[in-house]
Amino acid sequence: MRLFEPKEVEVSIEVIYEDIPIEGNVMSSGDGKADLQAEKEVLKDLESGNVFAWCTAVVQASWAGFERRDTLGAISCRNEDEFRSLVMDHGMIEQAVGYLIRKIRVHGWPIDVPKRAESIVAERFQHAEIEMR
Repeated sequence: MRLFEPKEVEVSIEVIYEDIPIEGNVMSSGDGKADLQAEKEVLKDLESGNVFAWCTAVVQASWAGFERRDTLGAISCRNEDEFRSLVMDHGMIEQAVGYLIRKIRVHGWPIDVPKRAESIVAERFQHAEIEMR
């Protein structure tokens, strides 16, 4: 049995331009005017070069040749700090590591996973550089 060492797990965090249309997908408040205004603000932010204004977050965890991802799309953030907070608040690193552990086990690898492995990895990578695609 091999020990799943959280310190051996690699994590990448990516921001990818969202290709889902902005129109009708930013907000659904029931107030058409407010929804339209929110869409205009997102478009304005995109035009000013804010890559986080309309994007998808992708967190990938890898270990011993295995990898898994967690994604969250159609998100709008004012800046990198808000994007990073969203990734952390949604537990995306923990989710990606959890998916990774399940994939390893499904492939028949006997691994011993320490308690809190997912959160240990998340703590290590909470300030990781965000890659832009």
